[in-house]
Amino acid sequence: MNPTFEVAHGPLVAGVLAYLPAALAEVGALKGNRGWKPAGWATAALLHAWAVPAAALAPSAWLPGNLAKAVGSMLAAVAAILLVWSFALEIPFASSWTRSAPGHRLVTTGTYALVRHPGVLWYALVLLGLLLATGSGTLLVGAPLWIAIDVVYVAWEESVVFPSQFPDYARYRNTTPMLVPTPASLGRAIRTLGRRDCP
Repeated sequence: MNPTFEVAHGPLVAGVLAYLPAALAEVGALKGNRGWKPAGWATAALLHAWAVPAAALAPSAWLPGNLAKAVGSMLAAVAAILLVWSFALEIPFASSWTRSAPGHRLVTTGTYALVRHPGVLWYALVLLGLLLATGSGTLLVGAPLWIAIDVVYVAWEESVVFPSQFPDYARYRNTTPMLVPTPASLGRAIRTLGRRDCP
């Protein structure tokens, strides 16, 4: 039987809606409402954690070959590890994901020396790897949509959230690319990997 192009709308919508509680968490943190941040980020994470696998398991729009499956699976796995590394290990977990804005420390080393938003980069690679490995029709639509929303979301963070949280964010923005690594930023990332001190 030949694959048919089908889109599972539930995962697609869940992946879009996940950005709403994340945004509310940031707004709540700026206003000093401590409960908003853990609740918002937990909700966003759970929505993504369901939407992405559900999309990957949806009917395929084409049948990937063995090489595509192997390369895509490896890409998704490595990017997922990097996503956890950037979000849960490189930045102080408690202050970044469970507390309100005051007291945050800007991390500019490791993957945050590579680009200002390494999570966007790794998330995009996870989605692209899964798309390559599965041929999912839902991911064929969802991956570019979610990546685009992710880019808009971090652009909003850059203009509204981070300047209020980090007094030295303007300097960081001038020294580190937003999403596309450069040879210089790659060198800084390698040199500072595993460090938490901020230059």
